[in-house]
Amino acid sequence: MTNEIPTVVLRTARENAGYTQSSLAPRLGITPSVVSRMEKAEFTERNVAWRYLDAVESTEGTEIKEFYDRRWTQSERPSFLHPDRDTLWQIEQSLHSLAAFEAKPDFDPILGRPLNSLRSRLLATAQYLLRTDHTIAWVGQIGFGKTTALSYATGLTLPSDTGRQSVFPTGSGRMTLCEVVIKVAPAFGLAVDCLSVDEVRELVSDMVNGLAKRETGISTEMDRVLRAMAGIHREAVVDNGKKRFVDPLKVMLDAGDKPYDIINRVMARLNLEARTGNTMILSEDKVGGLEWLAGNVAKINSGQHSDFGVPNRITVLLPSKVLAGSPYDISILDTKGIEGTTQRRDLRLQIDDIRTLTVLCSRFNDAPGDKPMALLREVSDTRSDAAERGRLCIVVLPWLDEALGVRGDDGATPTTIEDGYLIREDQALDALSREGLPEVPIYFYNALKENPAVIWKNLNDQIGKLRGRYHDRAQQLAAGADALVNDAHAAASLEARQQISEAIDRFVERKAELPMLVQAAHQNLIEQTRWGTASSIAASMNRRGGWSQFSVHHLLGVGVRADAAARSMKAFIGIDEIVKDLEDQFQHLPDVTQSLAALRDEMKDWEQEFLAQALALGRAAFKPQLDEANDLWRACVERWGGGPGYREAVADMIEEWFKSNEELDGARRAVESGLNQIWRELVLNALIAATRIDVPDNLGDPT
Repeated sequence: MTNEIPTVVLRTARENAGYTQSSLAPRLGITPSVVSRMEKAEFTERNVAWRYLDAVESTEGTEIKEFYDRRWTQSERPSFLHPDRDTLWQIEQSLHSLAAFEAKPDFDPILGRPLNSLRSRLLATAQYLLRTDHTIAWVGQIGFGKTTALSYATGLTLPSDTGRQSVFPTGSGRMTLCEVVIKVAPAFGLAVDCLSVDEVRELVSDMVNGLAKRETGISTEMDRVLRAMAGIHREAVVDNGKKRFVDPLKVMLDAGDKPYDIINRVMARLNLEARTGNTMILSEDKVGGLEWLAGNVAKINSGQHSDFGVPNRITVLLPSKVLAGSPYDISILDTKGIEGTTQRRDLRLQIDDIRTLTVLCSRFNDAPGDKPMALLREVSDTRSDAAERGRLCIVVLPWLDEALGVRGDDGATPTTIEDGYLIREDQALDALSREGLPEVPIYFYNALKENPAVIWKNLNDQIGKLRGRYHDRAQQLAAGADALVNDAHAAASLEARQQISEAIDRFVERKAELPMLVQAAHQNLIEQTRWGTASSIAASMNRRGGWSQFSVHHLLGVGVRADAAARSMKAFIGIDEIVKDLEDQFQHLPDVTQSLAALRDEMKDWEQEFLAQALALGRAAFKPQLDEANDLWRACVERWGGGPGYREAVADMIEEWFKSNEELDGARRAVESGLNQIWRELVLNALIAATRIDVPDNLGDPT
């Protein structure tokens, strides 16, 4: 029971019952202005809230009173408006049942370990479900219309001469400047995270050195921003009657100025010390919010806003009925477009995040698309659970009437858009199957023609299914708690648990060490280098492998994770089969089978944690040697601007460095030792702890 009720719950009950503040006021015996003031408070005292709900006189009002009359002692009480309040109440009841059972004078300490395991997993499940925040991360290749589609889907468009245009400008380089987050808020606003001075200096260095070598140093968008901020624009001149553009930076280089000196001049002109702004909010009573937003986003993106530096992430706050209608607290993330490798740390973080739904965008005629398939291949090779647990989907972005031009197996074109979607979906799923890739949901969204409410419903429904796994886990754990508390076969259950513990011990003894290396980590780095984007590789070489769009360290980490996944796969399959056999053997003991079912679920979490730690280990293992690899980085940097074959040349240099550098033997041994250590700690020891039975020494002793 609680003494204060969230006022938003009361207001929702009033609105759902069809009352306005004015029509409810007489039923309460007060004026509408008093109702208005009351509803502005965050909480309402219990006795006042009950009077309010009695005046509303609805079934929902009765349910609200019953909900807040319940006693919550084991976990945090959610709001009545929480979408999973019933499941959270079930968890609370199970936790209360376990606590009461443990407090009994005749509680057998032997059951302490399985009881504590159930309790911790129930609490972890409640913690996940209690939070309603989720991210929907849109991922796609540059130039495929991802940002434009997202702008239409969120209502971030303005009228233009050709119809409507996105609030977010995309330049001739076909990609947005930085990552963008969209959140629902009462008023329009912007929050900007800017690059550090050192990071900006590296970009300026790329720009100047790229010009010096007559190569592309940075993206068109970044080039435009830096020039605008520094006031170094290409100028039109007339030469022999012909107009041409003169680049002041090239003039300096042609005059013999050293790149280092030019970089310093540009940095001074950027005046980053004065560009310290980070937020802008438009008052709620102001009109023209979208225009205000578009104007400031354009200025920040183009380097023309004097308060802001070079943006790394822009968070857009906006009132949105479409997004606000979600039962969840949704943030939309528009990731930087993919160019070259899909193995980027920022993308991996989204894919592995248990609260994020990652949307892989594809053009209609290319669906499922090369980049989505590459990401799904990485998910498969590294044994990520993202697809299995519903955290991935593909959104196909048709343009105009493309769906009417697709041909089915009979060679005929469809007569409706819906039929065209069905044909393309079937073809895309078939392509995934042929490549041995996981099947994921496929949705379609024609930004120019379709109601965005449909795509948001699909994505919200998928988040609901993602959370559904935790509902299922709660049901399973609640059944396990009930079986443990009401166990009528204590002696048989104890004997079964001892047999399970012995079976796990035998498995652990056999699998104490991982099998031999399957593939060296650097092979993944070499493969990605051979087909990556030359300018991104060059930027990475300039930063000793530390460029976000092509991180040498992350690519090595992915290589270690893929190797760890291949080496541990048979062991995880083997233990799953052992536990299944034990479930069949002890199916007559509900408390034991529930524990085993929970163990199988837990093992999936241990596998993901083991593989995540393997990636982190690989990312860090070779960094000390790479930081000191002056000759390697110098050779790779000098090769830039040396004609065709740059990627192959860099790949060959990296491969030779890994083969011939004896100092790397220590790093390889550290990786091997580290993998076996986390294998034992995160998997084997966890198995032992989950199945160990603490049997008193005098158990069964008649004396």
